Amino acid sequence: MPTDTHSLSILFVCLGNICRSPLAAGLFARHLDTHGLSHRVGVDSAGTQAYLLGEPPAMGSCQVALERGVDISGHRARRICSEDFQRFGMILVMDKRNIRELLRFTGVENTAVIELIGQYSALQTLEIPDPYGQGVAEFEHTAKLLEGCFAGLLKEVRQRLEIN
Repeated sequence: MPTDTHSLSILFVCLGNICRSPLAAGLFARHLDTHGLSHRVGVDSAGTQAYLLGEPPAMGSCQVALERGVDISGHRARRICSEDFQRFGMILVMDKRNIRELLRFTGVENTAVIELIGQYSALQTLEIPDPYGQGVAEFEHTAKLLEGCFAGLLKEVRQRLEIN
C-alpha cells in the first residue's frame, strides 16, 4: 500500500483482484525490494468488479507467489475506486477489457498514467491471460508473463524517480 513517503505508487488492476493483480503486486514489490527501491515505490492492487470483495487471492496465485518467496495470502480483494486515480501515479492493467472497465470512471479526475502492463514485456505479450478457475500450470504461466514485464517496468520506475 502506498504512503505519503513513497515517491511513486503503482496500482495493478485485473478483473476480480484475486489472481493476476495481487500476484503482480506481490512479485513486483519483491522485485523492488531486491533492487533497493521498496522505500521509494508503493504497490497495491484492485479489481474492476465488486463480486469478490474481501476474498483472499486464488490458491494458484498464492502457490506460485510462495514458490518465489512471496506471501500474498493476507491480501483481500477490493474494487478500484475514484480516489485511486489520484493516489497512484501508474495504474497498470492486465488486459484491454480492464481498460474498457476503467472507462466507467470518466469524469473522475485522473492524474495516473493508465497502461497495459504487457507493454513492458520482454516477451512481447501485451495482455496477461486470466488463470481464474484453471490449474497451477496456468498460474505459473501468468507469473512468468508478469515477471517478463518487470525489467521494463523497473526501467520506467527508475526514469520516473530519476535514478540511473
